[in-house]
Amino acid sequence: MIRNHQFQQQDLLKLSSSVSKIIKRYFGKGPSNCYATFYEARLTIYINKFATPAETVLVQNNKIAIAHSFRMAVMEHVAEEIKDKVDSLFGVRFDSQYSDWDFELDSGIIMMEKCSSKKAFQNVEMPLLANLKKQINQVSALVHKTPTNISVFKVSPKLYGVKCEGVMYQIEKTLYEKGHLDILHQCSIEIKKNYQKHLDSFEKVFGRTIEGLFIIWDYKNEENYIFFSLQ
Repeated sequence: MIRNHQFQQQDLLKLSSSVSKIIKRYFGKGPSNCYATFYEARLTIYINKFATPAETVLVQNNKIAIAHSFRMAVMEHVAEEIKDKVDSLFGVRFDSQYSDWDFELDSGIIMMEKCSSKKAFQNVEMPLLANLKKQINQVSALVHKTPTNISVFKVSPKLYGVKCEGVMYQIEKTLYEKGHLDILHQCSIEIKKNYQKHLDSFEKVFGRTIEGLFIIWDYKNEENYIFFSLQ
């Protein structure tokens, strides 16, 4: 099911079905759920329950980094097909794609956007906006560079996103320029673990239980997106 008021429902259902089929073709199993939203030239897709037996074994044997590397390599091809499908359905061509996964929950986020969508946007009212920004600043100060700017957006009733700009230290910029994405990815895993340690604080902000937390990194533009999936 895809929620968006800008497009015809039948087109959104086609996209949902197409994404599931594309994932099944590459992973041998389609997702149990696929929720997508197109907002401000960004496509956000929340999917779950399609981990392969090989990925499950890797995770069970504490080889999560290998599972992530495998998933990211395959998702590069999946994302290209999804972009082609969106282009054919909506006439929108995305310039970049990002993703993050939680193998324990067997769920993940795929985000695609156009260069023209880099502007900040917010559709969340106070006091949630102020409290969430405050909590992001407090946690980020403990685990990585405090953002120079934060914007919050509501993807759906159960999914909120936070765009954090200016989140990279000079050493991280250098690693990216030198092509050491493997090191940056390891760092991102540790940063995510630290955010997860503070889930109770974020749950107090939302007043709801957080089912999953995802962090997508855009190293080129020195920013990240944090997504909170609520129960």
